[in-house]
Amino acid sequence: MEIIGPTGTRGLRGRWMMMPDREDRRAAQTRRAVQERRRKALMFLVAAAPLTLLLAGWLGGGLWLVNIVADLSLGLFLISLREAKHRRDEQFAKVRPLARRGPPLTHDQRQPLRAGGRR
Repeated sequence: MEIIGPTGTRGLRGRWMMMPDREDRRAAQTRRAVQERRRKALMFLVAAAPLTLLLAGWLGGGLWLVNIVADLSLGLFLISLREAKHRRDEQFAKVRPLARRGPPLTHDQRQPLRAGGRR
C-alpha cells in the first residue's frame, strides 16, 4: 500500500489516503527483488568456487569434495539462469497485446450469421 498525503514542510497535517499499489509497479518491484537475490547468490558462488579451490590445495583432505560441490553449484546455477532467461524471452515472444477495437456496431451494421458460424 502506498500512502498519499499533502506535500509541504508542515509535517503530518491534512488528509491522508491509503492507495493500493499499481499492479505494474508491484510486478517491477518483485522482478527487481528476484534479480537482486539472484545477483547475490551468483556473487557468493563465484567467490566460493576459487576460495574452496585455494583452501583445498593448501589444506587438502575433504576440502576437495567441498570444492567440487561449490563448482557444481555454480554450474547448475548458471544453467538455471540461462533457462530462466530463455523462458522470459519465450514469454515475451508469445504474448502480444490485443488490437484495439473500434466503436460497437449498430443493429443495422451487423451481418447475420450464415451456416458454419461465418458472417
